[in-house]
Amino acid sequence: MTVSIEALPIGTNLWAVKVNNGTSGPITDLDVDVYTVEDDGDHSSDRCRPAKGNISMRQLVHDVLSEGLSGGLDAIGQRAQSMYSGLPPGSGFGSQMSQLGQLGSFGPMLSGQFVNSPQGSQVLQHMQQQMIDRFPRVIPAGQSAGVLYVVDGDAEVRADIQFADEVGALWRRPFGESPTPVLAEE
Repeated sequence: MTVSIEALPIGTNLWAVKVNNGTSGPITDLDVDVYTVEDDGDHSSDRCRPAKGNISMRQLVHDVLSEGLSGGLDAIGQRAQSMYSGLPPGSGFGSQMSQLGQLGSFGPMLSGQFVNSPQGSQVLQHMQQQMIDRFPRVIPAGQSAGVLYVVDGDAEVRADIQFADEVGALWRRPFGESPTPVLAEE
């Protein structure tokens, strides 16, 4: 049983937390405690909440598409500029050449058209429905489950897990440590 945590390069303070069952049997009674820590490793007061219902999927997709489209369009414009830069002066392409280098500015407009279209709204609704806001209690052998979290602040995210193995033994795994058995009197 492992936990992977990754800050996503999209949106603001969005983190992916994933529990991986690399064992040969199912794990049950899974309990995942996701929290934030400060630079010194102490618990932070920053809130860490499941992203489902706590972020605007429309804004997130708009931002991701804008960034991707802007970068792609800028690359196309730069390539076109380099292809046509050898044309002789006075060939009529002078003003168009400067506009090619600014194709990336159309990214936000194009992404806005998508997220506000009926088709885009359907895609966003489907994406929101597919998100989960809590970990399942059971993860079959060789499978994993993930939840997106949003953090209020700049703290790092950590997760501790507790679970029962295929024979019912209870285990605890604090972040970055090896699993240890939970004793009956705890």
